[in-house]
Amino acid sequence: FDPTTGRPIQVKTEHPIAPLMKSCRSWLDWDLERERIRTEANRGNLSGVGDACNTNIAPCAITALCHMTLLKQCTTTVVGNSDLTKGGDFASGSKRKSGVDELDESSTAQFYINIFDDRRVAKADAVRAAAAQAVACI
Repeated sequence: FDPTTGRPIQVKTEHPIAPLMKSCRSWLDWDLERERIRTEANRGNLSGVGDACNTNIAPCAITALCHMTLLKQCTTTVVGNSDLTKGGDFASGSKRKSGVDELDESSTAQFYINIFDDRRVAKADAVRAAAAQAVACI
């Protein structure tokens, strides 16, 4: 807000929480990719036994990223790009749209739905539960 007029102004700097969100998104991307690789390597034995010990990072990253996104939305006065309503397609493995920032992509319910519905990975219940909770929050 402009201190003299009290009206909202556009600030050209990055939101203070953005670096933490980028770090969280990197951890999430890394853990989901690691899970895809682990699933491909164990394609012949998909018993699901022992998978719960490998999925600690993704559920925490999903929950943290969702809450940081809500914090960013609550503390930002200017609405972002209209392309955000279309959502991203991270989980399907397609390239990201150049006009949509990866942090803005995580502010859509579709981003978390894609994580929940990704059938290429045998996800643990904790990952799917965190994604479903994020959809409800967003």
